Amino acid sequence: MNKHPLKYLKLFLLVLSLVALTFAVAHKPRFPQGDGPFEVVEPSMSQAFYLYLNEGEKHSFVVPPLAKLEPLELLVLDNELGQSLDFKMEWRCGDVVRTDLRYLDEPFREEFSGMNHRYRVVDAVGPTEAACTATVWERTGKAGPYTFAIGKEERFGFADLGIFITLGTELRTWMDGGK
Repeated sequence: MNKHPLKYLKLFLLVLSLVALTFAVAHKPRFPQGDGPFEVVEPSMSQAFYLYLNEGEKHSFVVPPLAKLEPLELLVLDNELGQSLDFKMEWRCGDVVRTDLRYLDEPFREEFSGMNHRYRVVDAVGPTEAACTATVWERTGKAGPYTFAIGKEERFGFADLGIFITLGTELRTWMDGGK
């Protein structure tokens, strides 16, 4: 019996699976290091920045000009610590500052990771002619993990496969404050 057709079938199924992954519906996870400011590349692409805010810190995200309206979200874990955190966000474009971003306190289950989150800010920004800055802080100065999400186009490529290999470890490290 010729085993080559079976070998090619397996290879075809593997390639087909990888191509299907490029159409996955999820924010592309980002785990930046340091205190920022953090640069958002391709803000129309759906992406989630998993960060830990230390006591009294502020994090800034530099967002290039937006061609259209894009969703902007801030989430915390839906646990005792997350529910106690009072995160705020400011959106600044030149001299225009928005502190009235829509605050929301609603649970959300992220099916891909199986994690329960709580929305804190859910709004939309854009279009803009210049780069803007989103600044995040916890109103009472507490420390804790949070997620900054922007964009709505779901795009994954072959280069993103490595993300999924380490995602579980990265998320556990993020929840533990980088420890």
